[in-house]
Amino acid sequence: MRGKISISCPPPIVALLVAVAMWKIAKVYPLLDVSLLIRKVTAGVLLLTGGAIAPPGFVALIRARTTFNNRFQIKPEERALAVMFGTAYAEYKGGVRRWL
Repeated sequence: MRGKISISCPPPIVALLVAVAMWKIAKVYPLLDVSLLIRKVTAGVLLLTGGAIAPPGFVALIRARTTFNNRFQIKPEERALAVMFGTAYAEYKGGVRRWL
């Protein structure tokens, strides 16, 4: 097999998929309805939790000098190129400056 590229899903896409699944489940099972107060409290707790978790994640990305694009796009492509072109790609990498 030539240059298999790994497929990963970045966290924002996972969050979107989970939100869509929750919306679909709510449409299918309307009997699971809870009071507005409980929904508001739950939403507040989740927002506060997300607000506490997200900033350290962004700081970690900045410190690592990386992005989601680097991890989910560039690195897998570089592995695939190395498999497909072998030493020619290694020589090419040695002769060009990496922009990341």
